[in-house]
Amino acid sequence: TTSPWSNFMVVGPYELQFAITSAEPAECEVRCLLKPISETTLTIPSTVTIDDVVYSVTAIADSAFLGCDKFIGDLVIPNTVRSVGIRAFRDCVGFDGTLTLSENLETIGDLAFAGGPDVQVNYTGKLTIPNSVEYIGMAAFQNCSSLTSLEFEEGSQITSLEQNVFRNCSSLTGSLQIPNTVTTIGDYAFTQCYNLTGDLIIPNTVTSVGVEAFWECRGFNGTLTLSENLEVISDKAFASYDGQMSFSGT
Repeated sequence: TTSPWSNFMVVGPYELQFAITSAEPAECEVRCLLKPISETTLTIPSTVTIDDVVYSVTAIADSAFLGCDKFIGDLVIPNTVRSVGIRAFRDCVGFDGTLTLSENLETIGDLAFAGGPDVQVNYTGKLTIPNSVEYIGMAAFQNCSSLTSLEFEEGSQITSLEQNVFRNCSSLTGSLQIPNTVTTIGDYAFTQCYNLTGDLIIPNTVTSVGVEAFWECRGFNGTLTLSENLEVISDKAFASYDGQMSFSGT
């Protein structure tokens, strides 16, 4: 079978490769064919011309940029992109600027922007989850330890915060606003998010909170309000090593 990955472009010290996923509308996905060996910024195009046809880049392939550690600066996912694949940017430790997601993004795969065990990735500043996003996979932002704030846009469609999704995002500050579409908060979802502060409100849509979901989230210093429809609070969901958390009130 002929590989669909037959089209590529050279961009400075690296090469991108494209596979057509739809002829009508004209759409394709992208991956890195040749990783850079020296530091450089990454530009993901919103369109590419293949055999005189202009294709929209609507997907980042699974493992597309896995371990591409020489990319630095900001990472911008163009607004044509609707899905980011599994491990697409895992262990891309060179990025040290902001992470900007597509305004039309629908799916973020498992480990998409994560660091592996004991690997810290270095995106900084605010991470905004667009309201177009319907699914964020397991550990998608695990070990993004330099992000300083997290916002879900109003009108969010996310129903589940999966296992490890924001684990060890240890520099996140401010109050956490969980969308009122969420029904489950997975195991270790916010484990070791030490610096989140203020109140923690679990929306009334939530029916279960997973194991150690907020383990060691010692920065919360306001009230803890649980969902009126909560059915399951799993082991150590709101606990810490010494059993002491900083929630106030009753």
